[in-house]
Amino acid sequence: MLSMLLVLAAPTALATQPEVPVAVQGIPPAEEITLTGSIEEPITVKIGAQTIEVDMLPFKFWLKQEQIPLYIEITSPNYVYQRIYVKKYTKEDYKIARQTGEEVERTYVVKHEPRPAGAAQAAPAVATPKARQLSDVDQITPTQGDMNDKTFAVIIANEMYQEVGQVPYAQNDGSAFRDYCTKVLRMPVENVHYRTNATLNNMRSELEWLQKVCTAYGGEARIVFYYAGHGIPDMATGVSYLLPVDGLPTHPETGYSLKSLYDYLGNLPTNQAFVFLDACFSGSDRNDKMLASARGVAIKAKAETPKGNVLVMSAASGDETALPYEEKGHGLFTYYLLKYLQTTKGKAKMGDLATYVATEVGKRSIVVNNKSQTPTVFSSNEQGSNWKSLKLIP
Repeated sequence: MLSMLLVLAAPTALATQPEVPVAVQGIPPAEEITLTGSIEEPITVKIGAQTIEVDMLPFKFWLKQEQIPLYIEITSPNYVYQRIYVKKYTKEDYKIARQTGEEVERTYVVKHEPRPAGAAQAAPAVATPKARQLSDVDQITPTQGDMNDKTFAVIIANEMYQEVGQVPYAQNDGSAFRDYCTKVLRMPVENVHYRTNATLNNMRSELEWLQKVCTAYGGEARIVFYYAGHGIPDMATGVSYLLPVDGLPTHPETGYSLKSLYDYLGNLPTNQAFVFLDACFSGSDRNDKMLASARGVAIKAKAETPKGNVLVMSAASGDETALPYEEKGHGLFTYYLLKYLQTTKGKAKMGDLATYVATEVGKRSIVVNNKSQTPTVFSSNEQGSNWKSLKLIP
């Protein structure tokens, strides 16, 4: 047994080290993969053709690019584990990572639950992470024009949660929205911060970056905040929270409240702030299973009013669920948000964008999911109805 395995020597399946430094141009020939979390007993980790016995996490190894993408299979006598999908990143992903200083995500949380009584060890995995699927909105044609160099974006895509179920396609959503920011809305790459599987401190760090940007630009900066992931309500108060990947739905204080978010952004010296939330705050997840309510009853979250120059588009209202669009590999809200930006080449007025998204999501959610979903716009009192003429490209 290995209490911690930092490097594996396996020439046919696992690379012991990168053949060249990771910092070279283009795609690195090999990458370090980390499995983290906690385990109750030794596990068997199957990586390609190799099987490794591990009795402590974190567990690290190298994979060559030609081995990626792949699924990592984990088994043990008394627990069932979800398969871990190691996705293939593009050259553009690595370019953006180098320019922004963000690392390409290669850390995966091992999740498990007790094996049902009488179940064989070969029982199927609890869940399969959703691989990247390319749909029509992922076919992006860059727009022409001046750079949108005074607009800055923070994109949070929380999919792999440590204590609750995944958010299917959240990373697809965040990655695609990032590409639309740089290719359609023409923001410089360095103006866009993209975070996957963010903790509470990660989220706070990105908001602090926005504050520094707005201060440096003396009120001329425009900002975009996009979030895909779990939202939860406080069952006692109805207050809504964004849930970090290390947060607990039964403890809302481990999240970041919408009121705090709106107040923070509203107090920044900005020209305009746009907020897009592909999350719901009823206590349900994208699979329509309950997160926060022990009674299995959806909570009607308290509506929060933004302040200052903040405009919010949220994926669902009241006690509804923000649903996935399985066929497209995206959240339903994000798919139609991107679709209209694609159709209008980013020149849409916010009023027209809101009407299109609400109409199409409302129809498709009934047809595909047999559930109502009503995207909603929240505008500050200061903006009144003027928000309808705003554009993401000024």
